[in-house]
Amino acid sequence: MLLTLLVACDPGVTDSAEPAADSGDSADTASDSGADTADTVDTARDLLFDEPFDELDTRKWLAADWKLGETQLDPRHARISTGGLNLVHEADGVGGWVGAELYTAESFHGGMFTARVFGPKGPGTICAFFFYGEVDGLVNEIDVELIDGVAWFAVYRDWTEADGYEQSATHMSVSWTYPEGFDLAAAHEYRMDWRADDIAFYVDGSEVAALSMVPNGELAIHLNHWTSSTWPEVHYPPADKLMCRFDGVQGAVLPR
Repeated sequence: MLLTLLVACDPGVTDSAEPAADSGDSADTASDSGADTADTVDTARDLLFDEPFDELDTRKWLAADWKLGETQLDPRHARISTGGLNLVHEADGVGGWVGAELYTAESFHGGMFTARVFGPKGPGTICAFFFYGEVDGLVNEIDVELIDGVAWFAVYRDWTEADGYEQSATHMSVSWTYPEGFDLAAAHEYRMDWRADDIAFYVDGSEVAALSMVPNGELAIHLNHWTSSTWPEVHYPPADKLMCRFDGVQGAVLPR
């Protein structure tokens, strides 16, 4: 199965339950996210998965409720607002942090994935869209993680909790330093092509990395917003409240 993923994150945040409403011109920009990527799909028959986030369909999307890094993932911090999904990350009031993660009930394999992303305003969190799957204790994944100063791209194949991320011989990763003038909170297009022999990563149409490793099996799409005190580049701790916004997820056949 071959796909294209379109995702967006909103740079603004407010204290309301619908943070995107007061996010300045970001909502107008996000509403046009589909226009720049329409030419990646040749015909309507190529479209395999489409999620505009007009509402949260709990048959298609499951919510994580476990702890990730320093963040307790809470379904209540995944909120639909003005045709988009906001993942709100904030202090829990007792010295910890609360964020959110959603993942698809369906799994996929291979394709071209494009994300139009508005990153959070301020350092301290990880805004990510990625693919993850576990069978018989073996984990496979592809990661695109946006943090302060750099983007991280990674592929993990058949690793276990005992391996640990950095100790595992079955992973490849690369960091891409944002060029001068790059604004993470502005709209940028992130793309990964999951091909038979490698994964290529693009930012605003230019290839910035390629990893000669591919995951095994079919993987679910995950969207999350969290923090880590052990990842120096994250620049922990974050501001009191930050938000990622995802304006849609779309799947299409990878052009031949």
